[in-house]
Amino acid sequence: MIIKSDSFILIFYLLLQVLICVNLKILTSFIDSS
Repeated sequence: MIIKSDSFILIFYLLLQVLICVNLKILTSFIDSS
């Protein structure tokens, strides 16, 4: 149970990092285009 919840938190954290990275790339590309 604890291991599963820890891995879930880790996966959620990694997904959050990926989303932030993608959002930053989109923002920078949008700024560059304009």
